[in-house]
Amino acid sequence: MRFYALALIALSAISGTSAISLAAERARVGKHLGMLPIFNYSTDRGLSLGLMGQLFDYGSGGVRPFETLTSAEAQYATRGARVVYGAFEKTGVAGDLRLLSEVYGAANSFQPYYGLGDSTSFDRALSDADAYFYNHREFGFVGSLRKRTPSGWDLRAGLGVSYQSSQSNSSETLYASEFGSEPRSGYYTELIAGAVLEERDFEFIPSEGRYASVSVSASPGILGNFESWVRADGDYRRYDSLIPNRWLWFATQARFSVGSSSSPFTEKPRLGSWGTLRGYPVGRFVSNVAVSLRSEVRSLPIRWNAFGYPLKGGAGVFLDTGQIADALPRLFQNPVRWAWGVTLFGSYFTDDFLGSADFGFSKEGSAVYLRLGHAI
Repeated sequence: MRFYALALIALSAISGTSAISLAAERARVGKHLGMLPIFNYSTDRGLSLGLMGQLFDYGSGGVRPFETLTSAEAQYATRGARVVYGAFEKTGVAGDLRLLSEVYGAANSFQPYYGLGDSTSFDRALSDADAYFYNHREFGFVGSLRKRTPSGWDLRAGLGVSYQSSQSNSSETLYASEFGSEPRSGYYTELIAGAVLEERDFEFIPSEGRYASVSVSASPGILGNFESWVRADGDYRRYDSLIPNRWLWFATQARFSVGSSSSPFTEKPRLGSWGTLRGYPVGRFVSNVAVSLRSEVRSLPIRWNAFGYPLKGGAGVFLDTGQIADALPRLFQNPVRWAWGVTLFGSYFTDDFLGSADFGFSKEGSAVYLRLGHAI
C-alpha cells in the first residue's frame, strides 16, 4: 500500500472509536453510525479538510472489538493531495479470522522528489519554487486475513493491486531532469505477509507495554509491468512508565525498511516527516535501506472534568534519528540525520478522541503537524 493508504488506515485506526456516539461508548451493542470531520495541518501537506464516516456493528451480543466495521473517507489538502478511501472489516470469519478489504485513490500535484540517496541536497528557494514536486496519481485494492495465535501475535496475509501514474509539473523540476517530462505509468500485484504483536496498556495514549509489527511484500514481475521487487519492514515500540498512572513515561520507536533496487519509487524506504524524522520534509531521503529511532518523554498533567466529561492534556519532548543507504553494508557508514522538537496532546469526552500537535526542527528547517493521535 502507498503512503496515502497507509496514512488513512492509521487515521482510521486512531480515530475510529472517536466516531462512535457517546451512547455507543456506554453500550456497544448493535449498529452505530458516526461521522467525524477531518481538520489537520502539516507543513508538508498544508491544510487538510475532509470527512470520515464509520458504521460499527457489534451484533446483538456486543462483539469485541466489533462484528463488522465499514469506513469511508474523503480528504483534500491545500498542497495538492486529494484522497478517497473505503474499507470493510469483519471479525469471526471461518471461526477466528479477521477480514479486511480496502480500496483507495489519491492524486497529488505536490508529490515530493528530492533525488535518490543518502546525501541529496536541499535548497529552500527551489522548494518554494516547487522544483521538488511532481504530479502523482494512484488507486488500488488490498485484501487481507488476520489470525490471532496462542503466542499473542496476529498473523496477516494479503493481496494488493496498485496502478500508478506520474508526470512532472514542468520541465524545470528535479523529477523532470532525472526521469523526463513524459508520463510514466504502470501497475503491479503485491503479495503481503506479516505479523502484529499488541501488548500496550492502551491503544490511544499508551504509557506501558510494547507493540511490534513485521511485514514482507513481494511483487512478481509477471503480475504487472514493473520489475519484480521485494520489501521488508519492521516496527517496534516500547513504553516505559517512570511515574505510574501516566504522570511521566518514556516512549521509543525503532523502524527498519529494506527494499530491492528494482522497487517502484513509492515503495522505497525513506526518511522524513512525521513518520520518521519530524522536522525534515516528507520523503526527504529515499533509498533501498533505512533505519530510524525515535524517543519521546511524555507527561499527562492536566486532568479536569469539563461539563461532565473528562478533559486531559499533556506534553512531551522528542529526539528522532535515522540513517539511509543504497545497500545494507553501507547503512551505518552514512551520515546520521537528527530532528528534535516538542509535542502537545489532549483528549475530551473519552481517551479515544485524541488530538496532538508536533513542532519539529532539523538543520534544514522546521515543520508543524496537527492531527488526531500520537506520532508514536
